[in-house]
Amino acid sequence: ENRVVFVPGGTYVLSGTLVIRANCCLELSQDTVLKPTQTDAHVITMLRLANLKGNHATIFVPYTFSANVINCDGGEDYALLDPDNLGNSNATAVPPFKKWDPQWKMSRYVTDINICKPNASGFCYSNDGTCYGNGVYIHCDEADWPANYMWGVSMSGVRIAGGFNYGIRIHNIGDHMKSWSHDMRIEAVIDGCKIAVSAENAYYNRLAVSIQARPAAD
Repeated sequence: ENRVVFVPGGTYVLSGTLVIRANCCLELSQDTVLKPTQTDAHVITMLRLANLKGNHATIFVPYTFSANVINCDGGEDYALLDPDNLGNSNATAVPPFKKWDPQWKMSRYVTDINICKPNASGFCYSNDGTCYGNGVYIHCDEADWPANYMWGVSMSGVRIAGGFNYGIRIHNIGDHMKSWSHDMRIEAVIDGCKIAVSAENAYYNRLAVSIQARPAAD
């Protein structure tokens, strides 16, 4: 029911996915630590115009984590709306964000967040050659009409370290004219992931990524 939710410093154990609703901001304190216990469910899902202010907070996920730490999926916008009443209401949003707004409203915003996936020894890289999950996942699918594109995603100060399959994956499925991740700006530091960045059918995106490659021990 609130536009901004502030999380003070401390360690928080998450047993399920945390959803940042449309037009809402989740702001973490600098000494906030999020520790999800699940290994096959997203940590944070961001809906339309959601804003995550990390203030250099940290998300620690289990080494066998296989989902997405920060999940941005156009199809979930649609799933959480009333499909029969898109022009008038959005039950998941905080007023006055109630209508099916112009395409630039499809943005997500992330600033200053650390995503870590330590192994049993506490190091953030794969020591057995096996990588799971994604640090940041941005997905659109033409089958999810009408919520099948994102416009103007902005992420900065994102630091990803650990044995992830992808540090950042932008994955659009289907006709590129109907499945768009468009006009994105992403700045990140990625360490120890199998694939640092992958962008498929993504258009007019600006990526500034520093990559540290760490091969598996074997």
